[in-house]
Amino acid sequence: MGISPGTNYYLKREVEGSGWTHLHIGKSSFGWCFSLNTIPELGLTSLEAWKNFMKGDDKIVVDEQGSEISKREIVRIITKRHHPREGIPDGKRFMGLARRRVDGVRIIGHGKGTWDLITDKFFNQKGNGND
Repeated sequence: MGISPGTNYYLKREVEGSGWTHLHIGKSSFGWCFSLNTIPELGLTSLEAWKNFMKGDDKIVVDEQGSEISKREIVRIITKRHHPREGIPDGKRFMGLARRRVDGVRIIGHGKGTWDLITDKFFNQKGNGND
């Protein structure tokens, strides 16, 4: 089995009267810091906010194929990343991972670890370097 170039992750939650809805947590791409989606209208602007929001039995984490993974596992995927990457200037990598340039619109910050804070504008634009 080869290395997957990237996997999207979603928080599936039950909303009263609406059934199940999916919130995009972010994307794991080989060799890159995790792209952690921010949803300010729900207060999801940091990893800690996501961790708190995920609590409860009415919410599950799934990958883009619909396979369920534990909440502990998604936090590990986000925070325990590394890559022995060469040829990237020091200012553009973290733990060997490529790090995106903060532009204040699509990429709004770097997490305290192996994740970048991304907006939906990043995920909805083609050629975002995270395909």
